[in-house]
Amino acid sequence: MRVGALLVSAAAAAGLAWGAVAGGLPRNYLRASEIKRGMRGYGLSVFQGTRIDRFDVEVIGVLRNAMPKQNIVLCRMSGAGLGKTGIIAGMSGSPIYLKVGDEHKLAGAVAYGWSFPKEPLCGVTPAENMHAVVAAAAAASKRTPTAAATGAKLDAPIKLGTRTISDVRVVAGPPSLDALPGSSAMLYRLRTPLFVSGMTPQVFAWARKELEPLGFLPVQGGGAAGGAELKGLKLEPGAALAIRLAEGDMELDGVGTCTDVIGNTVLGFGHPMMGEGHVSVPMATAVVHLCYPSLVRSFKLASSARTVGSLKADMQAGVVGTVGDFATTIPVEAKLRRQDMEGEETYRVRVFEHPRLTSRIVGMFLVNCLLVRGDFPRENTLRFRAKIELKGHEPLVVENVYSALSSSSALMKAIGDVYSPIALLGSNPFGRVGVERVTAEFEVAATESAAGLESVRLERNDCRPGDTIRVLATLRTYKKQSVLQALELKLPDDLPPGTATVTVCDATTSRKLDRSDAPHRYQPRDVDGLVALLREQTPNRRLHIRMRLPDEGVAFKGVELPSLPPSMLGVIRSPKLTGLSTTRRSVQAWVDTPYVVSGSHSLPLLVRPKETP
Repeated sequence: MRVGALLVSAAAAAGLAWGAVAGGLPRNYLRASEIKRGMRGYGLSVFQGTRIDRFDVEVIGVLRNAMPKQNIVLCRMSGAGLGKTGIIAGMSGSPIYLKVGDEHKLAGAVAYGWSFPKEPLCGVTPAENMHAVVAAAAAASKRTPTAAATGAKLDAPIKLGTRTISDVRVVAGPPSLDALPGSSAMLYRLRTPLFVSGMTPQVFAWARKELEPLGFLPVQGGGAAGGAELKGLKLEPGAALAIRLAEGDMELDGVGTCTDVIGNTVLGFGHPMMGEGHVSVPMATAVVHLCYPSLVRSFKLASSARTVGSLKADMQAGVVGTVGDFATTIPVEAKLRRQDMEGEETYRVRVFEHPRLTSRIVGMFLVNCLLVRGDFPRENTLRFRAKIELKGHEPLVVENVYSALSSSSALMKAIGDVYSPIALLGSNPFGRVGVERVTAEFEVAATESAAGLESVRLERNDCRPGDTIRVLATLRTYKKQSVLQALELKLPDDLPPGTATVTVCDATTSRKLDRSDAPHRYQPRDVDGLVALLREQTPNRRLHIRMRLPDEGVAFKGVELPSLPPSMLGVIRSPKLTGLSTTRRSVQAWVDTPYVVSGSHSLPLLVRPKETP
């Protein structure tokens, strides 16, 4: 029987459900006020495989009010190779039991590291505070603060070798040792190792940039092999605890340690994962492949084994999950065809639901699929079609083409056409819009189809209202070949005489001019308006011709009053009223070309008075 299994079975026998857990403190828990300097005990954690090992601990101090209404217990660890590795990222949540009389009680969980890499020292979150997270979980609905309290005080100086520490500060991350005064030390929240598999180096660099600021320590690794032992693996005090952000052909697993299990309720980490409050993230058992020792930052190399439930709360003193209650995940599928590979390949992943991270992980997965067979050919054209299925709305369909993608950053920007709508839906202020499924089809050709707009020629530089003006545009392709493209634009019958400007441009420039004409149309006022706006697309293969009209209007609270006479505009633009925006109108047309067009040219046009019969 594993060490600590007795604790689990006793709790299960007591029949403590979620509501019961939220009541009083379990008898085998030690209150924070009872923890004193000099107390000894042991901790539990997995250092390799699935075996839970025991290490010794001694309380060397207590940092009062280190967090709002929370102390941090300072401990020295020994045994289990910790003298070589020091505190290890991935030990977060390792339960600490202190001897009280003839028994050991749960005092807390390893959660913080020290600014002394050669010393196996740690900061422990009291079990009393972690238990309170269960009660708070039901009310958690938004992000919770995780900053340290400014008034933290050490109960008494600590003797460490030749140094006497009288001041301990809690900081966000590992500090610079050179900046520490001789009598000061720093305590930092242990980062959560995020084990990544199936990810290309380019996408891994993107993942680090996105996820490190959230408290993760991205590490490339591999998945655990299946087997009967892993299928029977369960969460218990000291066992490895995994939080699955993505599962499938690309995996993202945040790994810490389970502190306690009471009934079907799991406590872990001893600190927040991201400090999100109420969450719903798949929770799994895990296997530790090895502990990587480092003077800078030791960490466990691990991977998830089997999903057993979901994380429900992500709070200051730890995380809380429920066994048997599974989180909803979003299936994402990508099909890829490339000229440098035979046939079509399909990649699949399931991504956890999150207002901000879901879209980023979907983007990482799609870019990863495109690069898994290697970098793009030097000459390349990417065509894609994606469908984003929504709850309560018709699917969003995104279709576009890009060429001459010369770097992974350019590729990420292109795939933003797919994952940016998911980000906007997830963080919109009007209400939750659930994404049910994402499917994408990619085709990569080893030819370049980019063309720059080299010149524009008007058939004539004067016109009359109601005329159709004709333009001949010269496109310069990648191979320096000239291609002529004709465009036509029908002018309004009521166009006033004067001078106008005709613009021939690419899709990106046309979108910017649309926003400049009527910015209020791009400020949705409800979910339906947002979804409708996301449906509007301007493919890159289009060449646009447009002319801004001289009249002006105003918009107020989403209602547009176009083409107002100057006298009315002057009245409406009263300094007594705010919230108005000026609107303009443009007439425009476009043609589809075989190329990814870039560039913009403008020419003046003389509008003569309308001929009288």
